[in-house]
Amino acid sequence: MGRHNTYNLKTNQPGHRSNESERGHQTGSQIPAAGRSGHSIALSLQPNPRAYRRAVQAVAPGVQSVYAGAGRKYPLPAEAVTVLPYHYNQIHARIDAQSRQWLLESSLFTPEQYNRLANTGLYTAYFYPFITDEDRYDVLNRQMINFNIIDDHLETPYGDIDRQAAKASPILDQLYQVYAKLLAGPQGEHVSAHHWKPYVLGSYAIQEHIFSALNDVQRRRFIQLWTEWTDSMMTECLDLNNKKEYGHLDEFYEVRRISVAFMPIYLMCEYAHNLFVPEDEWRNPRLQRLFKVLSKAGVMCNDIYSFEKEVLDAGGRVDGAYNGVSVLVRMHGIPVVDAMRRLARMCRELELEAQELVREIQSADWACADTRDYVQRLLWINGGNWKVCTILDRSLSSVQGRGKP
Repeated sequence: MGRHNTYNLKTNQPGHRSNESERGHQTGSQIPAAGRSGHSIALSLQPNPRAYRRAVQAVAPGVQSVYAGAGRKYPLPAEAVTVLPYHYNQIHARIDAQSRQWLLESSLFTPEQYNRLANTGLYTAYFYPFITDEDRYDVLNRQMINFNIIDDHLETPYGDIDRQAAKASPILDQLYQVYAKLLAGPQGEHVSAHHWKPYVLGSYAIQEHIFSALNDVQRRRFIQLWTEWTDSMMTECLDLNNKKEYGHLDEFYEVRRISVAFMPIYLMCEYAHNLFVPEDEWRNPRLQRLFKVLSKAGVMCNDIYSFEKEVLDAGGRVDGAYNGVSVLVRMHGIPVVDAMRRLARMCRELELEAQELVREIQSADWACADTRDYVQRLLWINGGNWKVCTILDRSLSSVQGRGKP
């Protein structure tokens, strides 16, 4: 694909703003429809009806997966429960099938391998529970599933990279080229894409339309955060290949909290709800602390629930998983169940701190209406992340699809 490739688009009128549900869950919290009205561009990339012949049923809200806890080698600790709010977006059931269908062929996975990640769109349903604009929701859902496609290529034995730094470099370079192409724009220097992996092309198609809806400040954040994520994926591969030992858990999580991409997800709250956090407020130490606390809590939650999948993908080796549970086991020589329990308690402490930070920011003189609205929505992302972890247990799903496509 080069400069002249086109995509099927559907564009909203400038100034369009979605109506949002006020219905909360668990804590009784309500999300106000505060914020600036902004320029809104959403895409509808039409699915290929031949591409997704195997239906994958989404898990209904509130229904525990048959895999969530049952049949685990490493049982989940009772402490692994969030204190944050969460809510399921009802439009997900109408949108998700076309999102997944469009991404299957570009994933380069077999249907069985794709089935292992197809329901990751549930993260969209719980990360952005109050969107009613179906076009914009579709964009976010495709971004979420495509991110998990890239993630599985990075870390599974049937992926293109399988945690090998030598294999990672040329593919991650393609992602850097995506960012360069976005920055260059249609009038910029041509960036060739004819050699990109199909899932990288898919990423560009999605990211381009998100990018076009952002203002210049948000675009700089977008490129910076996705570049940091790409850098961190190479760091993970190198650390695993070199069998790096960590002297402190915080050292590990400085890399891990970036590689799980919570910061780009938090940034997407601005896109999802037509909000703009001014740059001086974005850089405020209290908001930066909130980002750090929430992203660390989110990845600790993920590490607890994804540990079994990562060990499975590492051939059953606990030390082969790039995961906080593995780090604690090696650092302290403790059983896996004790390491999980420690992480769960740390996660709870971080969530409580995040709640206090949100209350502080919402009452701060320096925070505008959009920022106050924005920080409240971040709590729903982390609460939703926990909820999806309890539903979508990928550790035991479709593991038989292990060979290369």
